[in-house]
Amino acid sequence: MSKEQSDDREREFKFATDRDLEDVLDVCRREVRQGWHLVQFQPRTVQDIYFDTPDLALARTGSCLRFRKRRVNKGWTANYKDGEVESEKDFVDRREVITQVSVEEAQRFATGVVPGLAWSLAVEALGGGADLRLVPIVQIETSRRGWSVRAGRLDDRQNNYVGLVWDRGLASACDTDGALFLLANGGADWTARRQAEFAIDNYELESDGRSVDDEAGSVEAVRRLAAVLTDELGVEVLRRSKYQAALDGLRIGAGR
Repeated sequence: MSKEQSDDREREFKFATDRDLEDVLDVCRREVRQGWHLVQFQPRTVQDIYFDTPDLALARTGSCLRFRKRRVNKGWTANYKDGEVESEKDFVDRREVITQVSVEEAQRFATGVVPGLAWSLAVEALGGGADLRLVPIVQIETSRRGWSVRAGRLDDRQNNYVGLVWDRGLASACDTDGALFLLANGGADWTARRQAEFAIDNYELESDGRSVDDEAGSVEAVRRLAAVLTDELGVEVLRRSKYQAALDGLRIGAGR
């Protein structure tokens, strides 16, 4: 049965850099107050499938609909993200809605309807209609390393304050058969021959304020870190989502 996990905002500074990982972490360590911690998570693999109309109407709105599988998930999460708030210049600010769905519910995309708010918002963003079809467009397999500035006990995730991840992924075009295989097995069939692949390598710094400090404090911490990373390390600021980067890199809908 689908379950709404959250209905809130994503505030994220995405960047790429040729500098060493330790240079990036040193900037984050300077933001750790006395008694706080920089916690490293175990490396993990994340599987994503991005859905859109065949003519990429959702991409044109700046929105995206993604199904994600982590190792800890029993099923999948369906994520809907609006286009970003244009008034925010320091980082990407947009609404994000997450629905937990089972494997069987996720596979219903082939019949046109997946239960939950994330899927329905994507349909609503495109005006609905009986002829509207959302189909798999891109799949991305990502190796992810992650850290969190934790404002309190090391073993309490509710103390997460600012999150940092380093993603290195491989994107390829996806069709219905490939998506059904991925949804059922939790991993892509990499033995299948692919016509094109596109490498993704970037960092994401995200506000994650919870119980210890208010969300506004976490947002301002991301704003400060983004400024330092840009000024001191000269990082390349990225405004495109992974979905948009994959579409461009794979030259899917190049004329859109």
